[in-house]
Amino acid sequence: MDNSDGMFTADRWSGTPVKPKRLADVIDGLSNTLMAAESVYLLDAGQGCNICDRFLFYHMNADSGTGSDFSEALGSTYYPINSKEVNTTERELSYSSYHTGGINALLGDGSVRFVSENIDLVNVWRALGSIHGNEVIGEF
Repeated sequence: MDNSDGMFTADRWSGTPVKPKRLADVIDGLSNTLMAAESVYLLDAGQGCNICDRFLFYHMNADSGTGSDFSEALGSTYYPINSKEVNTTERELSYSSYHTGGINALLGDGSVRFVSENIDLVNVWRALGSIHGNEVIGEF
């Protein structure tokens, strides 16, 4: 059973196939739904971690080591943008970029928006990650 409320779900290791979502499943509106965003591949050897890259916890031993595999494209709107936490789930799952102050994000309607890392985490950023939460987002 798929408990995800986002557009994409990584289920490679779940053991149970997840039914792909269709655009018709996005009842919050395509302009209010995040499809993809930037995620920086990082190695923090200087901070005592040799493999501290995005999604280490969800894709153990599946990384190519170059940031070129599919796992680096996934993320979660549950955590703040550009999280600086080291060796934590938050840092592993947050969307990130080298841009000052935010990330570029692709919405379901095909538009690309620069999203500030100061966006309202609970009421806006998390709502953008949901396809059927009935949230009213407005301008962001």
